[in-house]
Amino acid sequence: MNFWRGLRGAFSPPPVLMALVGAGGKSTILTRLAQEAAAAGHRVVVTTTTHLWIRQFAAFPRTALVASRADAIAQARQTAPGEILALAREVRAAEARVAGLPPSWVDALREHADVILVEADGARERPLKAPASHEPAVPERTTHLVVVAGWHGIYKPLDAVWVHRPERFAQLSGLSLGAPITPAALVRVLRHPEGGLKHRPPHAHVSVVLNQMDRETHLRLARRMANDLLRTAAVSEVVLASARAQDPIWEVHGRVAAVLLAAGEGKRFGGAKQVALWRGKPLIVHVLDALAQTPLAKIVVVLGAHANRVRPVVEAWARQHPHVPLNIVDNPRWAEGQSTSVRAGLAALGPVSAALFPLADQPRITPDLIHALIQAHRRTLAAAVVPRYGGQPGAPVLFDRRVFRQLAALQGDTGGRALLHAYASDLVHVDWADATAGWDVDRPEDLKE
Repeated sequence: MNFWRGLRGAFSPPPVLMALVGAGGKSTILTRLAQEAAAAGHRVVVTTTTHLWIRQFAAFPRTALVASRADAIAQARQTAPGEILALAREVRAAEARVAGLPPSWVDALREHADVILVEADGARERPLKAPASHEPAVPERTTHLVVVAGWHGIYKPLDAVWVHRPERFAQLSGLSLGAPITPAALVRVLRHPEGGLKHRPPHAHVSVVLNQMDRETHLRLARRMANDLLRTAAVSEVVLASARAQDPIWEVHGRVAAVLLAAGEGKRFGGAKQVALWRGKPLIVHVLDALAQTPLAKIVVVLGAHANRVRPVVEAWARQHPHVPLNIVDNPRWAEGQSTSVRAGLAALGPVSAALFPLADQPRITPDLIHALIQAHRRTLAAAVVPRYGGQPGAPVLFDRRVFRQLAALQGDTGGRALLHAYASDLVHVDWADATAGWDVDRPEDLKE
């Protein structure tokens, strides 16, 4: 996966204004983003609100020095699809740097280019940093804020060799100067409102990039850091990356929720199969038990036809699992079909990266299966991740958030499966060896299986 997809620029309608802050490969990521966005046919403008090294600036295929906002706009208008333009105000040869544009000039470019990429602070080529009082200089109209940190700084001494502004880093992290920089300390700085999230525009999508992950052995620790970072509401996603690799992104971690569809009438079953007993427990409890053992940010249970019988069972389960974020939603329009339950569940999700849609009559789904679906999405950001049992697609399906609008537009007795054909080129299948995991209950005799 490349950065343009992993940082979700590929899925965002132009104009995209992406500001990069932090340390540990920021300039490399900026360059790759510019190349990837141009390869997708976009008109790309690259600049900085601080400084760039002359060698970095000169490496772009077309450069221009501008003296005013009007000059910058005029240059941006001349950019053709697939072209990259780098803008600066002046060359400071004695410093080997170019001076960038004021943030207000960058804001003005949004109407005149498809993609604006801006380096919004400096790090003196250190893997880690803490911002000074005057930085970062993030444009107000930024759509995507990318906070970068270099893995090479983890467990290194907190000093000027590894950290730009180590004294400030020490204040934000709670570490002493010279102490080893622990993953927990780095997380504290990255999610601090005066650290990685400083000057964050309230509407911006925030991605934290843990860069310089050169070995797969880093992943286990990085995943725990991603989980801790996502406890901060302002952080949308965490990207695990190695910017100099051919495929730079290992994984993208976001908040994944589940919409448990339990509103059906159960005509073939002859009643409320959601609470029918199998192996001594209601069917819906088997599903909830599996969901609770996975890294889901939220579980939404949609009730309908038999809400008066299903709700007490779900509420009793929730009391026994107070740590699980669960929300029960009533769908008064359940008789109009499954699409109404999908819509009711989506409306209750809040900001998430993806949603899984299990059914209340699938008592054999396992935490391992759900983990596998989430992991496939982390590695691809596919529009949908579909399990296959014995070569046949089944449920539950995981949908990326960019498909939510189409899911909400479904009508009648139609679920998300109706969209899979439209996104056939952007699907990922997970082949699951245990075909019984996809088993569902249709009739009372099925409970004997």
